[in-house]
Amino acid sequence: MVLYSVFLFTYNSSYCSYAEFPRFVIPAIPILLVGFESYLPKNRAVLWTLAVVSAVLAALSAFGIHNILRG
Repeated sequence: MVLYSVFLFTYNSSYCSYAEFPRFVIPAIPILLVGFESYLPKNRAVLWTLAVVSAVLAALSAFGIHNILRG
């Protein structure tokens, strides 16, 4: 898994492939969560707040942040 993550971050690809980066990093997320477990907050209120904020940011990204800020 370490080699896979290093490959993703160091692969010299075209600009358009960076749009697909979240799709390629999905297999590494469980390993990253286990590795950084000691740094994650233990308070459920903080976790739920982070979950809501990340969902809103993902929705804004899907619609295009530039389009939303202009409109």
